[in-house]
Amino acid sequence: MPLPELCGEGERVTLTDEQQRGITFGGSVAIDAGAGSGKTFVLTRRLLRQMQEGLQPEELVAVTFTEAAAAELRTRLQTLLEEEAHRSGDARLASAARTLPLAQISTIHALCARIIRDHPVESGAGLRFQVLDESQAAVWLDGVLPDVLATLPPGAFGAVPAALALDAVTLMLRDPHRAEAALQVSLTGHEARQQALEERLERQAQEAAGGWEDALHLLRGHSSSDPDDGLERARMAALQAAAVTGSWTVRQAAMHGALRSVRSNAGNARVWGAAKAVVHKAVQTLQRLSVPQGPLEAEVWQAQAVPVLARLYGHAQGRLNALKAEQEVLTFADLERLAARTLRHDEVRAYYQARWKAVCVDEFQDTSPLQWEILSALAPEGVNFTVVGDEKQSIYAFRGADVRPFREARAQIAARGGATISLHRSFRTHAPLVEVINTFFQSFMPGPSGAGSTAASFTPLQAHRRHAPHPSPPCELHVVRGPVGVTELRAAEADLIAHRIQALLAEGRTVEERGRIRPLTYRDVAVLLRIRTNLPLYEGALFHAGIPSAVQGGRGLLDRPEVRDLTQLLFFLAQPADDLALAAVLRSPMFGWSDERLRDVAAPRPRGFSLWQALDAAGAPPLLQTLCERRGSLTASALVTLALEGTQHATVMASLPDGMRRLANIDAFLSLLHTWAAAGRADVQSAALALQDALRLDLPVPEATLGSDDAVQIMTIHGSKGLEFPVVIVPDLLQQGRADSAPLLMDAERGLALRVPGLPGAQQPALHLKLQDLQAERRASEAERLMYVALTRAADALILTMAAKPSQAPDVAALTRGFPQEDVTRFAYEHHRIPRPEPWTLRRTGRVHGARMQESMALPESLPVTSLGAYLHCPRAFGYRYVAGRPPFSALWTEPGPLGTGRAGGAVIGSAVHQAIELGWSAAAIRAGFPHLRDAERQEVATLAGALSSPAFAALPTQPPQREVPLSLTFEDLQFEGVIDAHYGHWLVDYKTDRSVSPDDHAPQLALYLQATGAERASLAYLRQEVLYTLNPAEVERGLAQARHAAQGIRAGVFTPTPSAPACRLCLYRQVCDASLFASAPDAALA
Repeated sequence: MPLPELCGEGERVTLTDEQQRGITFGGSVAIDAGAGSGKTFVLTRRLLRQMQEGLQPEELVAVTFTEAAAAELRTRLQTLLEEEAHRSGDARLASAARTLPLAQISTIHALCARIIRDHPVESGAGLRFQVLDESQAAVWLDGVLPDVLATLPPGAFGAVPAALALDAVTLMLRDPHRAEAALQVSLTGHEARQQALEERLERQAQEAAGGWEDALHLLRGHSSSDPDDGLERARMAALQAAAVTGSWTVRQAAMHGALRSVRSNAGNARVWGAAKAVVHKAVQTLQRLSVPQGPLEAEVWQAQAVPVLARLYGHAQGRLNALKAEQEVLTFADLERLAARTLRHDEVRAYYQARWKAVCVDEFQDTSPLQWEILSALAPEGVNFTVVGDEKQSIYAFRGADVRPFREARAQIAARGGATISLHRSFRTHAPLVEVINTFFQSFMPGPSGAGSTAASFTPLQAHRRHAPHPSPPCELHVVRGPVGVTELRAAEADLIAHRIQALLAEGRTVEERGRIRPLTYRDVAVLLRIRTNLPLYEGALFHAGIPSAVQGGRGLLDRPEVRDLTQLLFFLAQPADDLALAAVLRSPMFGWSDERLRDVAAPRPRGFSLWQALDAAGAPPLLQTLCERRGSLTASALVTLALEGTQHATVMASLPDGMRRLANIDAFLSLLHTWAAAGRADVQSAALALQDALRLDLPVPEATLGSDDAVQIMTIHGSKGLEFPVVIVPDLLQQGRADSAPLLMDAERGLALRVPGLPGAQQPALHLKLQDLQAERRASEAERLMYVALTRAADALILTMAAKPSQAPDVAALTRGFPQEDVTRFAYEHHRIPRPEPWTLRRTGRVHGARMQESMALPESLPVTSLGAYLHCPRAFGYRYVAGRPPFSALWTEPGPLGTGRAGGAVIGSAVHQAIELGWSAAAIRAGFPHLRDAERQEVATLAGALSSPAFAALPTQPPQREVPLSLTFEDLQFEGVIDAHYGHWLVDYKTDRSVSPDDHAPQLALYLQATGAERASLAYLRQEVLYTLNPAEVERGLAQARHAAQGIRAGVFTPTPSAPACRLCLYRQVCDASLFASAPDAALA
């Protein structure tokens, strides 16, 4: 059977042996499907094959992860059935195509809802319930939870602080299945365990009793004549606390409370005399013995907290269930819980065993243990059971997903005589990039560390595509570093990404689509983020660079500026006393007030007057008055529409670079208001409350998407699951998930542990530490799988970036070490050397618009001295870089030379050499200080830096020079800035790591340095060739004349191009210059 979906246009690729077996195997099968291996193709053909062999649609259950995936599976299967029925004339297939709607092809929650409705008595849910999706459930729970918690009986908290108990119960109510399973584990044998702990504690108390009683005896034998003395008050408090009876823990707590605030210097020595030291030591002894944070005391406290939590949770969950029954609503968690309960009835399982003959589950690696219980009940022996998944792509642990059910399902299928099939041929990614990914994950994903480990085992992929569509290395590693805050580093990283996207299109990067090579477009690029927190940073950098972008599957509609203006308007109309909302509305494009005008109205208002009262008294804008007058009669959407029609808001939005997207987002916001209106939230008060819920709970409200958009896609790694892109950029590679700081840790197999108040994490009881370690293992395993999903979305090129502080150098080294040397380029930048990208426009072909310099453009306040050499090479290139501010599209990441070498750029090596010389680093320090460089490159830096000790440079003065001396000078009425590498007083030396000795190129720079410093001599130290070249007087004079010629041309605005084959071949602006000799075929020119 041909494989059209998995091959390029015009190609025909036959099925692999594993695919053929997955489709045709008659029994149950577990398919381990690697990224891009065509699992959906195999799955649909397997279902077609089963129907060809007599399976009826009403006998099929197919479970997918999302509703969109279920719809796609149904559509594909429908098309296959119709095509095959038409081709073969098979009446059974024609009938199956007509009756396919009878098949249960759905999400797990839709399946659970059907089971519950099929059996209302066994489930106890009735027939009229409404299912709340995740957003609706969050809003519902947030609304009822405070009242539910308020009904908890005050005496039920025991020794657990009320605030801590309420936080813990809230966590349990949000994850009831795990909470109940953990409670069951913790309560099993709990009384005996608690009794044993308390007996141990009592024995410990008896052992401490001697010191306790001795201290009390001393306190009884001494007293002060001053009852207000601090130490006397402490003595009396201790004796009163000693009168408390009960367990050792109770007595400890009483004494601890009595002496907790006693100061170390309490007591007047003149009053106490020699007795002060005795009494003070006795108080300190009691303070030490009463501290309730010893290991054993902590375990006792934690054990006592378990029944408290059980009672509180039982009460709260009972109240929640009663409210759900009254309101006839169920959450997704309820669906799973009730479906599992229903399937525990023998007659229910028998009913479905007789009805459903084939059960198929896609994305099985994202199944939770409870979902596995439901699915296994529907797939007993005798039912054809198909599971498809990939452990390496299990990334939904926060929703309860666990890789272990997939392992259990595979083992169960194998035990029943079924087949286990591996699909690891990637039809997505070409061979060079697949090899990079394989090499990296061989070390990054080492596999399970024990029986209970959730870590995935890596299996190498095999590439179907043999060749990359472009000669550049398919993988790039970029490190942005600096001793600054994380935000500043990430901002520089975001700018770097914008530069890199500009360069990809400017250089004519090509990608492959269905076997054909075509130019890269914006929509081919995806930026994948681990978390959404920093999304505005990256989106803002692209916007500043003039790069269109679209946030996919996000939650950010309400955060968009064009929508924020409208939400603030609704907040104001719902509550006119909301000064901040009104100020935001007045400052928005709807009214365009300046801060000064706003201050003139707000400042003189009487105390207690709202901004609206002051504005109304002074004469509010007529439109705002109309909106306020009609807010009680119009719907929220009608009010917003009235505001848009009466102002220039939409016009201003449309005039911006991404105007179409902004207008689409406004339409999406109006659609959201219409949706809420249909649900009974039409008025402005209800709409404002819904907005507050959505913002407070961070509910998913995605931006509008324009189907024809040529825009860079920005999404989370989770949102990219199941997708692929020619070019994938993964920023902030060092970012890791944070440790769980929740007060309660729960595990369905090991129980629950409430954090002991006031006790550091490392001193928590053993169970708490065990659960912490378990979470750390699962968090690390999830990070491995997230990385795998991110990297395997790339079809043609992968760009990875890291923002690193100096302290993170070992982390950078550890991560980059896993990548192979071949087909990977590595680069590092100081954060302050990455400029903001300048906006530019691309044609649809991906080529950059040619541009001429405008002679009227203003010069910058100062120029680097090295820019004179750039002007002498080509005035047009100088103008692009230093006057027009166009980014040098390749300067940050390429080096002149053959493509595909995988080396760091010459500028990177040169910078490292200068730094090593300036700091006097040894070879060992160089190896540690430049982790981003390959071993060979670090050796190169060490060799070049060490070349100064060679005999070639013996003529240099022996005294240490001033290094990296900054210089500012005025020349021909222009301001220049420079840095002298080595200043010996009368002798200036400039270090060069060039691959050729060309002093004429550097003579203007050194001539200016000599003139500015009054030094007598200037030399070029060519470290690679070990040549010390000293300029003679004639060369200095010629260099000064060249510098003067360049400066005069710059000042006069003369930027006429001087094209030549050597200059244009390596010019960083060949894509935009209409005079370039290689503008039409840059790649051929570089080959």
